[in-house]
Amino acid sequence: MRVPGILVSLCLLALTATAQVLYPTDSPENLERKMHLLDENEVRHVLDVAGKGNPNSQLWAGLIYDLGIHVPPDHEAAAKWFQKAADQGSVVAEFYLARKYWNGSGVRQDQSKAVDLYRKSASSGYSAAQTMMGTMYSKGQGVKKDPAQAFEWYSKAAVHGYAAAEYNLGAMYQSGEGAPQDCKLAIKWYVAAADQLYWPAHTALGSLYDNGDCAPQDEWRAAKIYRLAAEHGDVKAQVNLASLFMVGRGVSQSDKEAFGWYRKAAEAGDPLGEFMLGQMYREGRGVKQDYQAAYKWFAIAVANGHETDGRKYVRDRLTQREIAVAEAAAREWRKARPAK
Repeated sequence: MRVPGILVSLCLLALTATAQVLYPTDSPENLERKMHLLDENEVRHVLDVAGKGNPNSQLWAGLIYDLGIHVPPDHEAAAKWFQKAADQGSVVAEFYLARKYWNGSGVRQDQSKAVDLYRKSASSGYSAAQTMMGTMYSKGQGVKKDPAQAFEWYSKAAVHGYAAAEYNLGAMYQSGEGAPQDCKLAIKWYVAAADQLYWPAHTALGSLYDNGDCAPQDEWRAAKIYRLAAEHGDVKAQVNLASLFMVGRGVSQSDKEAFGWYRKAAEAGDPLGEFMLGQMYREGRGVKQDYQAAYKWFAIAVANGHETDGRKYVRDRLTQREIAVAEAAAREWRKARPAK
């Protein structure tokens, strides 16, 4: 029998207009997981309380419409509820509203406004927004690239135990971009994030052992770490594990295993996984050789940003009709499964 704990917590939140739904270290992903636990009665309750002006319930209402929880998805309605909550000081709503303006979802796209909202939320201490600011400065998205600013924002979130920020700090210490290169600190922050089951951090630690970078080379240990992250859906770990199976490093060589892990990464929308799946079909490794399937995956990979257009490797092996069929299949696949 389902325990109605979510409804109880919602009722408590509704009584306190100034309360925040999340702790600063909680993530949007955690909040969204909670949303999917709501039943129809709880959704009706949230929407009723939101209509009475409670900012926490307004935030939840925005997520209900954004995620389509027992209602049809309505991004305009979601944006309106996020705006109402943000107007009453919800830093979490500011974060979600910023995302809406960045993507132009339910509102007219305005990335300058999005940056302002992310900054406002971050300055109020919301770790997810601080991490987003770090990413923007790291990549030069919406702001001028500034690794020092990225390091500062990641540090603000990491000291509160926000896993994504801890991982990014580890990467900065490893690369020496925006921070002094320091292997010990890189490993410290990767481990801190990995301890919270942040799987990209596991993959980063696996890479250290795989390449002998900042840690003694240990291919067996790298494979073990990759597998753990790969089994939890980290596409980079899936690709890295597949590459080990291809040549038998740290694992017994197995084309079948390599094909399976490349396929998982490809089906998750990873361009390298898509390209390598094309190569497996091209070479007949772990699967029956199929130039048309290879062409399809090469087409998907290049459309999703892979630098090498593998179609040139198999074009001469196919008729014009077979190429047209493969191109159509690639378009249908991408239409149904947008790139990550």
